[in-house]
Amino acid sequence: MHYDIEATARPQGAGWDIGAFEYVGGPAPPVAEFSGNPRVGNAPLTVYFTDLSSGNPTSWYWTFGDGGESYDQHPVHEYQTVNSYTVSLTAENAQGQDTETKIGYITVTDQNCHVGAIDMANAGPPNYKAGATITVHDQDCVALAGVTVDITWSGAATGSDSDVTDEYGQVTFVSERNKAGGTFTCCVDNLTKDGYPYNSGANHETCDSITLP
Repeated sequence: MHYDIEATARPQGAGWDIGAFEYVGGPAPPVAEFSGNPRVGNAPLTVYFTDLSSGNPTSWYWTFGDGGESYDQHPVHEYQTVNSYTVSLTAENAQGQDTETKIGYITVTDQNCHVGAIDMANAGPPNYKAGATITVHDQDCVALAGVTVDITWSGAATGSDSDVTDEYGQVTFVSERNKAGGTFTCCVDNLTKDGYPYNSGANHETCDSITLP
């Protein structure tokens, strides 16, 4: 009877021992690896974890750094508290196990943005038009650049507009003209910036008006 064995010759000193072979291949313990997405965000933060282990593991044990754990291959975990979390995965098969630990892998924040001020001004002549300079703050009331601001004009001029705050956290909008003048009102509808959800409840003001002339 003949058996096919995957093997390779083992060198002996300066030559080759053609009668000696080393076993190559066959079952082996897994090598644990994983990813998580997203890795940074505001609480509550839902993270989708993906097992990337090689070696055909048959069981998985996760710890998420906040006391949570899972035996799923691709678990979903929700973080409730602002902190940095270390995540660990142990992958196992019949040949053994391996553990991958990533320190500070998930960061849960409390970042947000809100309207710090709406400053109205006369933007004419000719005729009458209003200007609104809007300042956006982060959760620490520090001016925040790169925020998309959506506004609506009402009263003596109507319409909507959108623009992005500059390095000083400010953006200026100008209304349409009104020959007769009147009261021009600007309201912020929404603020958008990745990682900084709009916290309208923290707005210093949401609408402001100016009457011209």
